[in-house]
Amino acid sequence: QHFEISHCFVHTRYTGVTVMFSRSLSVSSVDVLFQIPGRALALKFRKETKNILFLALYAPSDPEKRPNFYSELLLMIREIDFAFDVVLMGGDFNMVENPERDRQRPVGRRGAPEFGIPEFRALIEHLAITDVDFHNYSQKFSFYSHAQNVFSRIDRIYCSANLLCNIVHIKYI
Repeated sequence: QHFEISHCFVHTRYTGVTVMFSRSLSVSSVDVLFQIPGRALALKFRKETKNILFLALYAPSDPEKRPNFYSELLLMIREIDFAFDVVLMGGDFNMVENPERDRQRPVGRRGAPEFGIPEFRALIEHLAITDVDFHNYSQKFSFYSHAQNVFSRIDRIYCSANLLCNIVHIKYI
């Protein structure tokens, strides 16, 4: 009763994207622009005079599939014939954007290269969005690999620069 829910799943217990927002947000409309089953959901909101694009992602954990995922997503976004005042993107990206900033590993230990970073950066550059958590200087890690003894920040939120000053707090739940 208090929340609006949009989701896209495939018939597996391992993938799916859900967006839940409070009805008190008082948006005039919510439209699904596109989805990549189990991986991405793009919603268009209208709040007052602002058009908002909201992207919820669950990127492939398979490093070889990640570049194609981000490239496909960028193509779908470029096909949207609509101007947005604000862009929000969040989810499990299954990779770090900046290994030096987003990963903590034992001293002297090097990690494997990240796959998909150029394609991912092309996406965030096209959307003109920035890493919210990085700008709030709260370097928290959302994933721990027991096998490699490494903490990583693979779950992130990005937004338009004009929204950064309105963000008060971010918390992993």
